[in-house]
Amino acid sequence: MYKFKNISYPIFCLKNVPFRMIFKGDALYIQQSALDAHQVLLDDRAILKKSYLQRLTALELENKIPNRVKFEYTCRDLQELIQILPPIKWGIDSDAKIYDFSKKNMFIQKCKKIRKIKDNFYWLEGISYPFVIHTKEQLNFEDNYYVTVVNINNEWHPIKFSMEKNDKRTIWL
Repeated sequence: MYKFKNISYPIFCLKNVPFRMIFKGDALYIQQSALDAHQVLLDDRAILKKSYLQRLTALELENKIPNRVKFEYTCRDLQELIQILPPIKWGIDSDAKIYDFSKKNMFIQKCKKIRKIKDNFYWLEGISYPFVIHTKEQLNFEDNYYVTVVNINNEWHPIKFSMEKNDKRTIWL
């Protein structure tokens, strides 16, 4: 499954797929719904910045564009993206590549017991590399704590913590 391949993070996401994209010179606008003809600016290549993130920041700092798109989610990595995926349907990454997440694909998932915790890292039974939790809090899990992980692009990613073992073998993302 290559649904999540080659995403350059951060990725900026919306709950709905835009109804229409409109090119006006170097600028790209979106119409967010069929019921509302209002167009919002998604990108402006006339701003001579290398990445979409830099152009987006320049638009925000200039504050000249009142109708710039307002994203509902920003994800800094794949782990964050898949953990909040159900409401996300569409995104644009920091290289200005567009991703449609509205079509679901089936992925393999497993439930693994936490075997070790150190700082913000934790290790799971049967997986050799650690996972990180982005927090400044001290992690402290009980002995019988499980993590459901999903295999995306031949790498495991955590999606859910639980006190109970989940025997489900697949997930639609």
